[in-house]
Amino acid sequence: MLSRNGADGNGSNLRAAAGDGAGTVWIAGASGALAEIDAESGDLISHRAPDDVTNEFTAVAIAGSDGGATVYVADSSGHVHVSAGSEGGHRTWTHATPGSGAAIRGVAVGDGRVVAVDANASVFEASDGGATWNRIGVDDADGGFRDVAVAGGTVHVAGGKLWSDAGDGWGVVDPFDTTLYDLEIGPCGCVHAVGADGTVRHRPGQGISGGATLAKWLGRWEAAHPTSEALYGIVLGRPHVAVGANGTIVER
Repeated sequence: MLSRNGADGNGSNLRAAAGDGAGTVWIAGASGALAEIDAESGDLISHRAPDDVTNEFTAVAIAGSDGGATVYVADSSGHVHVSAGSEGGHRTWTHATPGSGAAIRGVAVGDGRVVAVDANASVFEASDGGATWNRIGVDDADGGFRDVAVAGGTVHVAGGKLWSDAGDGWGVVDPFDTTLYDLEIGPCGCVHAVGADGTVRHRPGQGISGGATLAKWLGRWEAAHPTSEALYGIVLGRPHVAVGANGTIVER
C-alpha cells in the first residue's frame, strides 16, 4: 500500500487515477486532492488545490511522461485544469470551462487532441492543449456521460449507451440496458467497458489471433457479469482489473 491517507495525508476520497506509461501515476479526488506517485519508489508529491481550487476532481489524463508531461484534471464544477510540464518539480496551472459548468466526468488525450465529457451529455474537444474547447456532440443522447477514450481517430463515450465517432458523425456502437461508468481501449483496438450491476463489456479490436471465433472477427460484443456490484473503473494489463462498489475488485 502506497498511502493510507490519500494524496495529501488528510484522507480525502480519491476518484481518478492515470499513469504516464513511464512509472508515474497521478491520483485525484475530493477537496482538491491531487498528487503524483513514483510507482517504483512510492514517493508522493502533492499538488493539492491547483489554481487554489478545492473542488472534487473527477478525472485525470496525461500526455507525455515524467517532468515534461502535460496533465489534465477535470472537476465537478465543469473545469479542466492543465499543467504543461514542470520546472524543478513545481507546476503552474491554468483552467478552462468547456461547457456550461456541469461536472466534467471524463477526460482523455489521443490523436493530438483532448476530449472531455460532462453530466449534460456533451462532448468537447480541444486541439490547442486545453485552452479552447468546442462542443462536438452528442445532440440526441439521453442522460449524462461517464467517461471517454480516444484511439485510432475514434472517440468513444460511455453513458447509458456507448457512442462512437470516427469523424463521420455519432452513432450508437451498441445499445446497453445498463449504465456504463468507465471504458478503456487496448493496444489492439479492443474496447472494454464496465458499469452497473457488475456489467463488463468487451469488443475485440483488429489485432485478433488466428484462433478467434467468428463472433470476434465480426467485432461483436461479449458480455460478462463477474459480480452483482456496480463496477466504476477498469485498468487494462496482465491481468485486467476492475474495481467497484463496496470494495469490489475483479480481475481477468
